[in-house]
Amino acid sequence: MSTVESPAISRGKKILRAIGRFSQRLALVLASLWMFGAIHFNGPFSSSANTVLGLLWLAASFLAATRGRMMRWKWLRWSGVWLIAWIPWLMIRPSNDRDWDIDYARTPSAVVEGDLITFTNFRNFDYTLDGKMTERWETRRVHLSNLRGVDLFLNYWGSELIAHPIFSFDFGDEGHIAFSIETRREKGETYTALGGLYKLYELTYLVGDERDFIRVRSNVRPGEDCYLFRMAVKPETARVRFMEYVAALNKLRDRPQFYNVLTANCTTAIRSHSAAKNTFPFDWRLIINGDLLDFDHQARSIAERGPEAASLTLFDEMASEHGEAFDALAAFIDAGHDIVFIPGNHDLDILWPSVRARFDARLSATASPRLHHHTWFYYEPGRVYIEHGQQYDPDTAVLGLLSPFDTDSGQRELRRNLGTWWVAEFCPHITELAYH
Repeated sequence: MSTVESPAISRGKKILRAIGRFSQRLALVLASLWMFGAIHFNGPFSSSANTVLGLLWLAASFLAATRGRMMRWKWLRWSGVWLIAWIPWLMIRPSNDRDWDIDYARTPSAVVEGDLITFTNFRNFDYTLDGKMTERWETRRVHLSNLRGVDLFLNYWGSELIAHPIFSFDFGDEGHIAFSIETRREKGETYTALGGLYKLYELTYLVGDERDFIRVRSNVRPGEDCYLFRMAVKPETARVRFMEYVAALNKLRDRPQFYNVLTANCTTAIRSHSAAKNTFPFDWRLIINGDLLDFDHQARSIAERGPEAASLTLFDEMASEHGEAFDALAAFIDAGHDIVFIPGNHDLDILWPSVRARFDARLSATASPRLHHHTWFYYEPGRVYIEHGQQYDPDTAVLGLLSPFDTDSGQRELRRNLGTWWVAEFCPHITELAYH
């Protein structure tokens, strides 16, 4: 007795087979394109000759994957063509002995003798405003017991979405020891992000004088900006972080490593330091640092900037007008991520228990443990301190921020500052500034 397969099941099987074939072909195309890049960037000839070699390989892989009818043989032939290129690529090894560009000409190292740290090939270049450089490599000694602080510089050299971190360790009278993790390029090489996916550059930890690393970016190279962040870390934490850099420096001296734009770059390499990796696991967390909700602009007059009921009405209006934004935040929480909310001077209304409850309910049907509220600031010892900053401006500061409520009018109201008066009372009457 035979069974007849239903049309729905038959269609489902056809769809699954189609998805399977598409996935296989997509994987083949992506793998082939990746290998073309490997031949182009790491081939044995010049760039143009490697391009021709890569195109010939692509043609061979296409023929191997399309000739014949049996899929099994197609995959076997294509795999053989792949291995012909992949095995030589695997044999390419990083090295510290190449004709390096002057910025990376020497391999730094450090010797630890108790409290004394001695750096060789310590970079301390000098620069003039017209870009002329004086090459200077030194031996620098510091005592670990003199380490008093850590500064973080963020260097923006292209896109505003990409920054280069430089950590500088303050040893007082012994100076600042800075570390910059970079691509170690040979003479004539230029940086390309696509080439960073392959074995085009070695990874290098430059150690040098802070004035060298920062001045060349802020004063010499055009179009670059540097921002300084003073880090509040304990001396013992600073010493641990410093010794991680020293260990990584010596490790690269003994065992060179390739740079990779995804897995071994100026940021991810820091996470490879053992203690940092164990202390701070990866997590996606959104920290909203104030003024997400602009109650001041939503209000039509200063009368709406005080009573709790008015704050609830204003919140409901914003939640209705900007539903997509709230839906996106809710989806972020539903995906298993945390949101930390710090109020600013425009959304102190979130400190009303009823407004906070309404906000939480809009983002999550149940009381989510992934939604965190902080009244003033967010602090993780040794890692990060974040606050909105309104308390440092006399026009926006709020008295008694931890409980900014008054009862002078006979009812409990939110305290108002000069900025709130201006935005809520005057902006609605100025066409260019009116929200409504």
